[in-house]
Amino acid sequence: MNHLRRGPALATAALAALATAAVPVVAQASPASSAAVAAAIAPGDATGTYYQLAPSRLLDTRSGNGAPKARVGEDRKVDLQVTGRGGVPSTGVAAAVLNLTGISPTRGTYLTAYPAGAARPTASTVNLSPGQIRANLVTVPVSSTGKVSIYNYHGSIDIAADVLGFYSKDDSLQGTKGTGAQFQLAEPGRLFDSRGSAEGPVRPSEEVVMGPDFNDPSNPSDINTRIRALAVNITALNATKGGYLQAYAENATPPTTSALNLVPGKVVSNMAVVAASYDAQEKVPAFVVKNHSSGNVDVLVDVVGYYDEGSATGLHYRPLSPVRIIDTRSGLGGKKGALGYKTTYGYSAPSGVADNDTFALVANTTAVQPTAGTFVTVWDGTTALPDVSNLNPAAGDVVANATVTPLSDSNTFSVFNRNGLTHVLMDVTGSFQFHAQGASASTSSMFSSGATDRLSASTQQQEAGAPHTFRAVALR
Repeated sequence: MNHLRRGPALATAALAALATAAVPVVAQASPASSAAVAAAIAPGDATGTYYQLAPSRLLDTRSGNGAPKARVGEDRKVDLQVTGRGGVPSTGVAAAVLNLTGISPTRGTYLTAYPAGAARPTASTVNLSPGQIRANLVTVPVSSTGKVSIYNYHGSIDIAADVLGFYSKDDSLQGTKGTGAQFQLAEPGRLFDSRGSAEGPVRPSEEVVMGPDFNDPSNPSDINTRIRALAVNITALNATKGGYLQAYAENATPPTTSALNLVPGKVVSNMAVVAASYDAQEKVPAFVVKNHSSGNVDVLVDVVGYYDEGSATGLHYRPLSPVRIIDTRSGLGGKKGALGYKTTYGYSAPSGVADNDTFALVANTTAVQPTAGTFVTVWDGTTALPDVSNLNPAAGDVVANATVTPLSDSNTFSVFNRNGLTHVLMDVTGSFQFHAQGASASTSSMFSSGATDRLSASTQQQEAGAPHTFRAVALR
């Protein structure tokens, strides 16, 4: 197992207890625009590739950073300038990856992030109870002026937003920032679980250094050296004190931002895109999870994918205006009624968000008021249910988390509920599209226009790469 490494104590953040929060109810959702779906990724370019940044705070209404120093009122929004700040270029940006935090609302509420100037979608990004602090990762397209809007539904609330990286809009950044990194799906798997560690829970100010090894021992390659960032789901449970977790590249300067807020006695999950640095000794991309609290906490880390530079094929991000495709309360998506005990619902991704080139949906998935503490898992539905979770709500909670939802060859996926009854929502903000570096236009077109069938599983493995497997490596 991974070992813990001592670090200096830092101040912790005080948090309030979890309770139920509001989410919008909708009977149906408008499909994403066909023009947005048809927007092609030109062969051989950097469109839709990812650029990792050192985490930087772009918004904090408590201090006046990025917006007036004032709480955001009921049915109000703030327009946040994203481009030209925090390492984000002024031009050439399609979407930003933000860790969005709602702080101490006066009423149960939700926040919605969307491109500034666009119609506000019927979707939620973060769901909160009165007095709660909760964060959620969101990938949100930026407007033509580089702004995003963040809307508050009820009461008044403080809001913070940290930028982690961005996706390119076109080729214009290649001269100054290179071609960016492509996304690669991994078979969802657990990288770290302190509950099975000889060291036990992560103690105050302690670090866990970890790294997934994606190289096949029987056929070694340099894939680990090309990885620039990892898409992971971090879960904290059994926290004895309030505080937060940080996640950052091994040997990097710790950021001033948090990845996950701790709530004593609660299970809290948040997806993160974490920079990774190559550990030459262990030969893996490595990062750190650090406990910034005065108490112990159990930590789970699940890997869902990685971003690499130099692979011949990969997935590029295509932004979409946020659109709801699942709501079990109304039957949107084809299934009406809460998911029951150990129940799986199968879904087809609508044509408004997926086409022949789509391998995964970038979405915000929400569990609404389960009758018992549970976990929810989203996966392609054609493989065995993975031993990972995306959401970990307590009874009566409303909990959202970012998800990368892999699709089957026929653009289907499944949602599993472990305990009790729970409603589920899914709001899509983009997709990951197949891309071949340096491909000719004719090669690209056979995947994006004329073909009626998506790549078969065998062709995926050969052309785009099947989801990659890994083994967990102890670094310290």
